[in-house]
Amino acid sequence: MLQSMFIQNFRAWEDQTFTFNGENVVFAGGNESGKSSVLQALDLFFNRSSIDSANFRDPDKDVSVGVRFGGTTYKKTFSCKTHQVKSFVPAGSWHKIEAIHYIYLPATRKTSAAILTELAQAKAESMLPPELSDELAKVAQQAMDEVLSNIVKRPSATAQPDAQNADAAAPTAQTPPRTTKANVTAIPNVLPTRAIGFTIQNNGVPVAGAELGYSKNLTYAMLVGSDYGNVVLGIDDIEHAFSEMNYSKVIRNLESHVGQLLMTTRSSEVIRQSNRAITVPVGRRADGSMANILRGLGESGKAFLLVEGKYDLPWFKGAAQMAGYGDRLDILPAGGSNIDELRREMASVGMRCVAIVDGDTKPDERTRKFALKRECVELYTPDDLLQALFGVVPPKTSKREFFAAVQAVRQTSENGIKAAISEHIADHLTTHSAFVHEVATILAQTL
Repeated sequence: MLQSMFIQNFRAWEDQTFTFNGENVVFAGGNESGKSSVLQALDLFFNRSSIDSANFRDPDKDVSVGVRFGGTTYKKTFSCKTHQVKSFVPAGSWHKIEAIHYIYLPATRKTSAAILTELAQAKAESMLPPELSDELAKVAQQAMDEVLSNIVKRPSATAQPDAQNADAAAPTAQTPPRTTKANVTAIPNVLPTRAIGFTIQNNGVPVAGAELGYSKNLTYAMLVGSDYGNVVLGIDDIEHAFSEMNYSKVIRNLESHVGQLLMTTRSSEVIRQSNRAITVPVGRRADGSMANILRGLGESGKAFLLVEGKYDLPWFKGAAQMAGYGDRLDILPAGGSNIDELRREMASVGMRCVAIVDGDTKPDERTRKFALKRECVELYTPDDLLQALFGVVPPKTSKREFFAAVQAVRQTSENGIKAAISEHIADHLTTHSAFVHEVATILAQTL
């Protein structure tokens, strides 16, 4: 499902990228840490055409939310002036990303009727015969072509005869006025499920106005009662979302019924029971609150590997697995600016941590912070993968030269380059890779 997302100028986030790697994710943090804003930003991207003015971090800048899916980065921008959608990138078809149904369950109550409708629409999308969209697109294209076939441009002013040559240039029955068809094309964007709506009627079962406990049970039953492979489910404060308090059961059931599960929590117990999901610490503080939340992970007896890069997770997961540490480590994407604070906080409560940072960051091996030999993980990318992705093998002497060489042949951002490599690196790392060797050496020294 979703590989990553980025948020710009939305609520707590000025410019932030989160990597999912297509996996389930739990965002861990305290109150006002910004974790809920991540799920709200996705709701904005998938389901909204306007934005409230209070959600602009800087009222003079636009808000942008983007996701990477299927090798393409999609971005939706909201104008700071109109609060409406300003642009879509790429400008072409969004049919692949629109096939994903993002359902957001906020911490504040969302009615079961609304959830029922969203799940039914997602299920309808998966049940519609593929040829239906094609047939509708053909009808729409035929209709548009017929309309356009009758559109002509009026002769321009420069094409009109002047007064002196009016008689000579006047049209005759054999020479009608010259006209040109308008240069207009239109490609139909057919989304059959957008035409599907539901009117929820209560015939004995209070779906629309149930009391809170019953509504929670009903929502949970709907979610785990069928399979929704095309749904990304975002749940705020999952420890309070359902009446069922067996978190392991809840998370396991949800993971098996939706395409991707994203959740936020303040509970160390939820963290402990979500060991198959990527844990992303959000909003570190110096008061020890993050370490207390992450204690749930520490109960497994595993050590922690903290990495800083936004797209580093697949690199280190693959290297740790090949080095024989895959089952002995929990890897946390800590973020470059917060890695030191988080490492000290976790170490202060007895959690075993080692940090591996890029080579352009100063290490401190006395405090178990190690640096790679190269400036960034992308400089370890195998040549065959670089050739396949970008058609060029750039120099690996510095990250500046590396990214500049790729951008000379591909119009893409540094983050776009990193994302593309990150999505494919797991299949190209080997036990002989220099990156794997360096990570294995560091882990052998510290664990």
